[in-house]
Amino acid sequence: MARFNWLAVAAVAFAGVAAACSDGTGTLSGPGNNGGSGSTAGNDPGTSADPGTSTDPGTTTTTTPGSDAGTAVPDPTLPAPPAAGPGSTTATAHAYFVANVYPKITACGACHNSGANGAPKMLGATADESYVGLDTRGLIVPNSLFLTKGVHFNGAAPALSSEALTAATAWLAMEVKDRAGTPAAASVFSKIGGCFTQTDYEAVRTAIDAVRTTRRTGENPNTCTGCNNTPCRDCHAQSEYGFLANNQVLQPSATYFSQWAMNEDFAKTFIGTNGTTLVPSPKLPAKAAAVATGKAYSHPMFTLPATVTTALTTFANNAITKYNAKTCGQ
Repeated sequence: MARFNWLAVAAVAFAGVAAACSDGTGTLSGPGNNGGSGSTAGNDPGTSADPGTSTDPGTTTTTTPGSDAGTAVPDPTLPAPPAAGPGSTTATAHAYFVANVYPKITACGACHNSGANGAPKMLGATADESYVGLDTRGLIVPNSLFLTKGVHFNGAAPALSSEALTAATAWLAMEVKDRAGTPAAASVFSKIGGCFTQTDYEAVRTAIDAVRTTRRTGENPNTCTGCNNTPCRDCHAQSEYGFLANNQVLQPSATYFSQWAMNEDFAKTFIGTNGTTLVPSPKLPAKAAAVATGKAYSHPMFTLPATVTTALTTFANNAITKYNAKTCGQ
């Protein structure tokens, strides 16, 4: 999908934030079509400490430092796999993942199981847990970010090996075939946007807009990027890294919501799959859990209050209900 267009004034007004939160190429990473990030080889948000700070203009408020160790936040509870059919532990594609893909990606678990450096926690302690983690994040689709991410974390995290890439490509092709014609068919993320409503989204937007980062012990508020009482929109205003926290002044939701709703990255922030069933995505709660114990200068630490998790779940479930009932034009 095409990147969202900026108003001319937005480019000028947001130039300082762009410098702090860019992908290292001098340009902001817009929404991609690969299932989760506008940048397939750049920084994960906050994993590199670019000099500078990114706070609300005109504020000098600083947060009370937390701790490098942090206070552990429980991981979101993932659903059990379905008892039968696609996604179940007895399904051919699931079994193929367990036997042929998971053994080739165990090194990825060093970050994506533990959440080290604020990495998305999408793999579990076992192959079956990892399968559900990928499924609920909307990554069991063609051209998945799981395949296309490439080298990341400023080169410290490698791309999939050729063997892993071959096995994962074959596995995803099996999944696409098995899920065809079901609510969780590969096309769901390009269609479910018709079931999103701006009214429901406003509760999500308002709740996320109130979230602020908390600096860790050892993080200098004058040299960290986004760690000091900073709103999510300072680094995610244009769907950077596959997450949108829009700035109402620069991109009012009343004007842009219809574009966002039909973007697959936007959909995957809220919706995942569990076999042939659509479920709320654990993406944001899992990120909060990962950064809670992150080291200084990794992705900024934040917590999600109940208002956010409730709004996320309500937004997702309302869309899922309409999609399953085929009442939103699909």
